[in-house]
Amino acid sequence: MQPIQITTFQALRRSLDLILKAAPIELRNLIILNIISGAAPSAVLFLDKLIIDEVSRLLLQAQTAQPFALMLSQPILVWSIVGVLSLKLVGDSIDTVSSFTVTSLRHRLQGAVEGKVLEKVANFDDIALFENPELLNIVELAKTGVSRIQQLAFSISMTITGIFIFIPSVSLAAAIAWWVPLLMLISSIPSIYIERKYTRIIWKVQKKQAKISREMNLSSRVLTGEEYAKELRLFGLQELWLKRWQGQFLQFFSEMQTIRKKGSIVILSWSIFGRIGVALPFVYVVMGALGGRYTLGDLALYSGLIVQVEQSLQLLINSYSNLYDIALGVTPIFQLLDLKPELQSPLVDVASRLPSLEDYGQDARATNQVSDHGQDARATNQVSNHGQDARATNQVSNARCPCHKSSIRSRARCPCHKSSIRSRARCPCHKG
Repeated sequence: MQPIQITTFQALRRSLDLILKAAPIELRNLIILNIISGAAPSAVLFLDKLIIDEVSRLLLQAQTAQPFALMLSQPILVWSIVGVLSLKLVGDSIDTVSSFTVTSLRHRLQGAVEGKVLEKVANFDDIALFENPELLNIVELAKTGVSRIQQLAFSISMTITGIFIFIPSVSLAAAIAWWVPLLMLISSIPSIYIERKYTRIIWKVQKKQAKISREMNLSSRVLTGEEYAKELRLFGLQELWLKRWQGQFLQFFSEMQTIRKKGSIVILSWSIFGRIGVALPFVYVVMGALGGRYTLGDLALYSGLIVQVEQSLQLLINSYSNLYDIALGVTPIFQLLDLKPELQSPLVDVASRLPSLEDYGQDARATNQVSDHGQDARATNQVSNHGQDARATNQVSNARCPCHKSSIRSRARCPCHKSSIRSRARCPCHKG
């Protein structure tokens, strides 16, 4: 019995199917909220550009009116200010509602996935699941994957937000020059590749450490469980098991820490190359403003867009790395769910042949009725037999008694019967 190999894409696709089935309403609300939340920053930058351009134009003119009255006399300026304040207010409200939606989505997803894992393990007929070390590692990794599936809800939220920030930002950044968003995207590709590479390396190390994780859980259970509490204190084994757990933790942590340090250095080195994709467009916009091609509003808009495109790219890169990491982490869950037992429990067939409780009650009542009828019949037969025996005894006794010419009830009038019927043997006329 070997687990089926599942690719990261298949694991991610099946995870998304679980989300759609477990919490469709929360996912729909989350997408709508993230669309609004993602498009708001670009809209704010564009309105800021209009405000700066209007203010710059008014400053160049000789004005005698009061500033407040001057502002009210410019409808573009007024509506731009109202739009910025409204978008800020909506953005803050959306952040609060989104946090509740993500929490609800995470809890629903955890309940659905953990329920499937528990049902699979509880109803798995083949005991080899608990005897094969490789299958035990899959069970241990599947338990860890339940917590990873919770992170999937947050990663999906961040991915949707990054997409809807990136699309309008790139559309506006293309107004600077067509090569600006393309340069920024190309400069971020090495960081994406290196981060994906080290995420996979970390997962391979974590997969090999499943045995150490099981040993740590055993040591923790001995130290904190009530079944070993008396023996642990009776024989003074606390220090032994504490040192054992600490050694296992250091082995687990040191291997992961080495890989993370090496990956951080490499990713940081390639991030320096990615800064070039941000620096060149920024310098180009500043030079265009100094050359008179761009207004002050354009300078504020384009410089803000460059930063926003960079932030959305970083958000998408981090979300991609998290989704890839989560897809690796939830793979054992689907390997466990796809696992087929080699042995079939006979209890399943026996249970299918057992009668229902209602049929069993009817059979029991019928049996009791038959038993009662049998007892009544036997009692009736016994009474009838007793009557027949009594009549036979009387007939035999009366036949042998020469002085009994009438029934037994008339023996009281017989002059030779002074005592009871049991004493008739002492009567001289009763020889038989």
